[in-house]
Amino acid sequence: MTRLERLLKVAGGAKRLLVLTHDNPDPDAVGSAVGLVHLVESRTKGTRARAAYGGIIGRAENRAMIKTLALDVANVEEMDLARYDMLALVDTQPGATNHPIPSGRAPDIVIDHHISSGPPFKAAYAEVDTKVGATATLVARHLFNAHLQIPPRIATALLYGIKSDTQDLGRQAGPRDIDAFLKLYAMADKKAIPRIVYAPVPRRYFHLFEQALRKAKVCGRLVLTHLEAIDTPDVVAEVADLLLRLEECDWAAATGRYQGKLLVSLRTSDPAGEAGRIIQRVLGEDGSAGGHGMMAGGNVPTVGLTRRSIAALEGEIERKLMAEISPKSPLCEPLGKD
Repeated sequence: MTRLERLLKVAGGAKRLLVLTHDNPDPDAVGSAVGLVHLVESRTKGTRARAAYGGIIGRAENRAMIKTLALDVANVEEMDLARYDMLALVDTQPGATNHPIPSGRAPDIVIDHHISSGPPFKAAYAEVDTKVGATATLVARHLFNAHLQIPPRIATALLYGIKSDTQDLGRQAGPRDIDAFLKLYAMADKKAIPRIVYAPVPRRYFHLFEQALRKAKVCGRLVLTHLEAIDTPDVVAEVADLLLRLEECDWAAATGRYQGKLLVSLRTSDPAGEAGRIIQRVLGEDGSAGGHGMMAGGNVPTVGLTRRSIAALEGEIERKLMAEISPKSPLCEPLGKD
């Protein structure tokens, strides 16, 4: 039995399937979710499926993607999970703890491309493939193998998921990612892509980046910054991506304080960097972390901590990152130093 056959056999046993992304989903998670919904509803008899997420969709491009492509993705807070007899997770795993699956329930289907971040789990269908650059690649291949006609909006969502997670096929993109990207591009709505990439942003967006650059420091191979309070969690990853462009560094990190958590994003241009494993060691048992070779993220709870204690936590994370990445580097210096 092929992977596709096993997946459809499991999904076909449900009356109502809820496909959940990780909290505050990115394009890869959203594209994978709507792609899986399309597959299940097209190739099973009687299974109704819906895509949902926890947290918020804050990044301008992500909001534009959903609006421009008219994607049916709901916030889980507005739903009754008890109505669904089967749950699926995409772009995350049960042990990651960054998803809205309620306590006492386990996902029946898991499709992800990140390294494991927690104890082993069991699911009726589990596909965790760390050798691809995006979960959307895995879902797209199932759609291809099912010989389905993929609507342009679904194809564009999957395409943009691959484009985003692999930085236009430049970050951890393998042959399967490239193959899926090219096939999806032929089906996609090309005019929608620039409307997503260049989505308008408010003034606050530029203020946050100004703050990030002003506070950034260079520590050998690592450039990092601390954002303090932020309005949307996505901006931490955006800042880390921006800082990674610094020519003298091959690692970048950013933190931000959001709703009782200190969020951390880690990026590297080193294909052998193992960012996911590094951030797990840095955040330790007190935090939650996940990722793969060149990009990773996580958080540490800060509820009940004073501002001084949170600042101390930022300093501790900074020291641990330096010990992992630039142990022999001299003291950090401001990014703006001439």
